[in-house]
Amino acid sequence: MTSESSSEPPAGGLSVVIQYARFLLLPVIFSSILWWICLYPTPVLPRFPGVTSWKQKTSNTYEKHLVPDTLFDAFKLGQISTKMKNFPSADLSPLVHEANTILNNHDMLTIEDVVDERLDTTIEEYCKRMAKYRNLLSFANIISIIAITGMLATLWPALKVIYEACHLDVLWHKLISIATWVLKVIDPLISLLTFSIPLLVADQALHFPANSGARSQICILAGGLAIMAFFYRTSKAPTDFVGRGYFEAVSFSWGFSCLVPLALIGASRFLGFFAVGCVFGAMGFVAFPMPSGWAAGFQDEASMDKCMYTSLVIISFSITEKVYQFIPQSVIETFQTGLSVFGMLAFGLAGLIKSSIDCKDNWISFGDKASLMTVIYPVSWIVIGLIGSLVSYPSLTNTAITFVCLWITQFYWRLAGLTSVSVFIFSCILFYVTLLLKANSTFLRSVFQV
Repeated sequence: MTSESSSEPPAGGLSVVIQYARFLLLPVIFSSILWWICLYPTPVLPRFPGVTSWKQKTSNTYEKHLVPDTLFDAFKLGQISTKMKNFPSADLSPLVHEANTILNNHDMLTIEDVVDERLDTTIEEYCKRMAKYRNLLSFANIISIIAITGMLATLWPALKVIYEACHLDVLWHKLISIATWVLKVIDPLISLLTFSIPLLVADQALHFPANSGARSQICILAGGLAIMAFFYRTSKAPTDFVGRGYFEAVSFSWGFSCLVPLALIGASRFLGFFAVGCVFGAMGFVAFPMPSGWAAGFQDEASMDKCMYTSLVIISFSITEKVYQFIPQSVIETFQTGLSVFGMLAFGLAGLIKSSIDCKDNWISFGDKASLMTVIYPVSWIVIGLIGSLVSYPSLTNTAITFVCLWITQFYWRLAGLTSVSVFIFSCILFYVTLLLKANSTFLRSVFQV
């Protein structure tokens, strides 16, 4: 009752609309400029000096596919490099394949990289960087930190006496009051400034090559700054206005309009994932971290229905695009993780919840026997899985199989009961499933691919 009543527009709808219009004016202008940058990706401002030096460093002295992840990997790569140099006439393809496996590359490392000593150079640079981090915790530095702490601890009483004798507390309060007054004067300009910085960052991202990691990272930075600017503007809004039940839907809708152009500019799957998540967040999908993992659900039954219908639309759209390919592949790759995860997750999760509701289950025990309506969901998942296998859509098929198995587990306990024998049999089946997953690692990986 509480969640349903909070989603209804309160009295004085015109005043609320005016409030939202004033609040969303600057964010909407910001999103519109981002869309303009996305449609016409031409940088307006020149490259800042810091961005230029970063670009030179990444393009000339840092080759990503040659850098190991750990010191142990660097040691193994050094051994492989030595073998390849000592035996140049032998078949070096197994050693090159082993080096690519260590670097998690797709055969990007070549024999020329080793002969030209580029691999040795990147290993030396990596070891130097790691040595800097290790020096931070060296014995001499630890002793220095202890000595500095001791000096500050002994000088603190004297500094406190000087602070009180010179009446520096009065000066401190005066500075605080001046700073408060300055912030109050420039407060109308802070929102404009906070939304201008992400636009400058997005403009600088256009100086990097398309589909490059640097452009993607800068767009992620711009997205984070934009969300911070939105939260700051939210903190300045009236408390009763922010507390409206439909304010979350407005916020997630704006997040979608902001993250989509940034994801397209930087070809960032990270931003594309959260852009799709904003669609479901606006409809009432809830996900939050817990100590043992993640919890996901819906705000109420109406939100669950909206998210389920949206999932069906996304699944239909994904299957149609897979067959006809009417959207550029680069755009699909940007949003593929979000479409794969949320497309089937909301539908499957809603089906499991509705099956439990129809059977009158509670959180501690099972209720009545399954009704005919609950069988609709696993049958629909099986049909979706078959369609996914026909159109070469493995993530859709494997996710559908996963939810069918989760649905079946409910009825296993209904038939077998919660006894020692049933728990043992179910544990053996579950252990066999884990062995299959280990032998077929592509099953889990394909869940996040289109």
